[in-house]
Amino acid sequence: MQKKMIILVFAMAILFFFTNEVSNFFITLNQEKETIYNKNNEIYQTIVNSEYDSLRTIALLLSKDSIVQDSYIRNDSNIIKTSFTNFWDKAHKENLLNEIHFFTKESDTFINFAENKDTTTTSRCDISWSISKGTDSFHTLFCSNYVGLRATYPIMSNKGDVLGGLSVGKKIDSFPMKMKNTTSLNSFLVYSKDAAQALTNSSYKAFIQNKKIVGQYILAEHTFKLNPNKIHNIDFSKKIQTIEIDSKRYFLNIIKIKDFQNKNIAYLCTLNSMEKLYTSFYQTMLKNLFLVIAVSVLLYLILKGKIVYIKEEISIIKEIADNLKRKNFDVLKQLDTKELENSKDELKSLLFDILQMGISIKGLTENLEEKVRISVEKLTHSHKIMLHQSKLASMGEMVDAIAHQWKQPISVLKMKIDMLEYDMNDNHINKEYIKIYQKSSLVQLEHMINTLDEFRGFLRPDKIIETFYLKEALESVLHLLKDDILSHLIQIEVKCDESVAIDAIKNEFKHILINLINNAKDSFVENKIKTRAIVINVEQIEDNIYMEIIDNAGGIPKEIITNIFDANFTTKGSNGTGVGLYLSKLIIEKFNGNIQVKNIDKGACFMLRLPSSKRDNS
Repeated sequence: MQKKMIILVFAMAILFFFTNEVSNFFITLNQEKETIYNKNNEIYQTIVNSEYDSLRTIALLLSKDSIVQDSYIRNDSNIIKTSFTNFWDKAHKENLLNEIHFFTKESDTFINFAENKDTTTTSRCDISWSISKGTDSFHTLFCSNYVGLRATYPIMSNKGDVLGGLSVGKKIDSFPMKMKNTTSLNSFLVYSKDAAQALTNSSYKAFIQNKKIVGQYILAEHTFKLNPNKIHNIDFSKKIQTIEIDSKRYFLNIIKIKDFQNKNIAYLCTLNSMEKLYTSFYQTMLKNLFLVIAVSVLLYLILKGKIVYIKEEISIIKEIADNLKRKNFDVLKQLDTKELENSKDELKSLLFDILQMGISIKGLTENLEEKVRISVEKLTHSHKIMLHQSKLASMGEMVDAIAHQWKQPISVLKMKIDMLEYDMNDNHINKEYIKIYQKSSLVQLEHMINTLDEFRGFLRPDKIIETFYLKEALESVLHLLKDDILSHLIQIEVKCDESVAIDAIKNEFKHILINLINNAKDSFVENKIKTRAIVINVEQIEDNIYMEIIDNAGGIPKEIITNIFDANFTTKGSNGTGVGLYLSKLIIEKFNGNIQVKNIDKGACFMLRLPSSKRDNS
């Protein structure tokens, strides 16, 4: 078992090591890819800026040249042609320039030095802007006869008058080689076929020579042998991605080249093999692996003896703990507590603490049953007192209800007695009169006796669980509270099937219903509700009875709705006992049910759930 545990720990350490190393590798790899991309992008910007500075310098010198200004003043383009043809030939031969284009101040061609001269148009918006604004501009574009970088400058007289303008341009096809010369990374240039539509037909034919059209792209200059079909595998919307060339994987960096309208016209792509990072990762991982194995072996040799000792001590501790769990306190006498108390060994100190705890448990166990019995008696007595208080409160309310119900029949009997003397004086009394008088009086007395019987039944200290029908219990409670309900103008609707029955103590269940109805009655009065209604819905679903008591008395404030079932919690001030709903909850839970409450549209809804009767009611 010990060897298996050591092997498991060692395997987990190795797994953690590899997981950590691989995770660090991928984090470093992503960081390195981002760093190299940013570096390549900076180099590209440096190349562009260098080209721009070259074009800007040439354009500035030409625009300020006195020969150029004299040619414009005399309106003789041959002066520029004679003076600068040799300069153009040399600059074009050395790939310094691909265009020197002079314009009149109306933006028409004055004289143009270019490889493929544009014969379809003589006006350009960029030169018009430079001439009209009297300032320079620099941008990348697909113009009508080449794609590249272009600088435009106005040509001004010494007096500050605009004479015309010029643009100088250079192709960007040298970018891949310049990128490789700077970074030692192979590069290639891809143009957008849609952007190339800006070229004239003759320029387009010249442009695509020695290039490969692949779908919507044109593969141009590249510093290594590249199969054009690889372009299909590239997603030019991503700046970094993986590509396989000649069975070797590379990280491809894509730098977007945009024109002055911010449209993608070309993509400068560089390949990074990341071999140095892979090599560094393998070397570091092997070194760290050797260190982990060496440290693990060393720790094992150091801790081997300690592990055996710890195992033996833990076995003793476990045995003592098991005996204490089984309440076998004889084990406490088998060990020398004085020796353990003075030991500096942590495990022996722990064993001493466990023995002390066992002694305490022994003392607590000996007195626990007696304390539990006393606590249960106190709790039972407390519940009896609260139930008695709640019954007394309900009795007071029902005595008031009985007074209401007796008031009418007593008034009727008093009136009949008063009328008896008048009827006797008027000679109306005969046998028929006596029969009617006796019958009507017995009706009033029977009503009073029924009311009193219901009241006595509620007060009967009945503790026997019986099976009874909910509808009968509901009707009995409503009969008790009938006159009180009528005097408070409360409409009560009961929806309950006559066959629904539960097993409970009948009077305790009636007590819950009286509490809930009286609470609703008090809320009607307190909130001054004019139209008062209570709906009692009872439904049996499988083995459970669900009862809803819904009123429109305004609901329960949100801040107290979670506390209304707590003991001694009341919203009625000195008029409340705070035990009605608490005892209702206890009674329902005693019969494996529950009670909840929620606010609805215009009032409160108390929801009771009780198990349906398991007895045969037939």
